[in-house]
Amino acid sequence: MQTINTAHHGPMEYVKSWRDSTGKHIALLAKGGYVHFSGSLVTIKGDLTDLITPGKDLDAALEWWKHRNDPPEDAEIQRIMLAVDGGYEWGDGSPIESAADIMNALPQGPQQEAVLAWHHQKTITAKRKENMAKVHEGNRIKAAQKKAEADAKAKAEAEKAA
Repeated sequence: MQTINTAHHGPMEYVKSWRDSTGKHIALLAKGGYVHFSGSLVTIKGDLTDLITPGKDLDAALEWWKHRNDPPEDAEIQRIMLAVDGGYEWGDGSPIESAADIMNALPQGPQQEAVLAWHHQKTITAKRKENMAKVHEGNRIKAAQKKAEADAKAKAEAEKAA
């Protein structure tokens, strides 16, 4: 299993992937479902049949394709709810951690797209805040180093003059 940072949906865990000579690349998610390496869900059956060689992998992919929009059995249902802050969370109040979970919990369509867009924005915002904190810390360290160098230089000049 490998975790890859996708352009659209952040980190996703893959079990296996297939690629052709044109650069088309799809993967089987660890939690089920097939996606392009950008993180977008496979929406064309031909992507599966073109890339996956005939055999058990293709049979499993076609079975997923056939049932991809079936509602989950009641025992498997994990409801996504609107949170107090305007985002989304699981019905039990726990945070939604991955785009793969969203793809497996909701059928393709506008609702899935809206929740995925929210998740992407949340992920990007968190990364930006983290990066900005690193930049500010780096700037603080550089400023402290410059001040220490200036203080050392001033002390050396004062000792030289004395």
